[in-house]
Amino acid sequence: GAEASYGIEVAKLAGVPDRVISRAKVILAELESQGFRPERDGPEVPAQTGQAQFSLEDMGALALAVGIAIQNFPEGAIISMPLRNVGVSRAKAFWYGVLSGAVEPVGAAVTILLANQVVPVLPYLLSFAAGAMIYVVADELIPGAGAENRSKAGTIGVALGFVLMMILDVAV
Repeated sequence: GAEASYGIEVAKLAGVPDRVISRAKVILAELESQGFRPERDGPEVPAQTGQAQFSLEDMGALALAVGIAIQNFPEGAIISMPLRNVGVSRAKAFWYGVLSGAVEPVGAAVTILLANQVVPVLPYLLSFAAGAMIYVVADELIPGAGAENRSKAGTIGVALGFVLMMILDVAV
């Protein structure tokens, strides 16, 4: 119930004002008295915006899209700035940075078109992507991971540690 809400407890820890916490408890208790159960009914509380209604799920998707868009700014800068430093014109460097992000909407469109076919293998594709990211971090970004003699000992150590943690996670 409202007295045992994990979200309300996290809000308290985060320092949300007591009057907001009290109001959240009242709203949650009211929803529960009307038979609403989050574990069954999900986050389908609509927020009115003009004529359209947006669910919390829609708002979460919008927040994710905005986050991805914001993340594209430093990505474009990583492409544009070195080009500018080696003498590429400002306009060309800018457009190369912009074009570096153009692959994302194309990939999203392909993913949407192939969604039904991709769903069965999605866990494997995501695992592969995660493994590739872990490899890049272990091999290229962790300072000193084989920097002196370019050995793969650091990378292999991270991979073995990851495998060990996965085995322990499944075993427990």
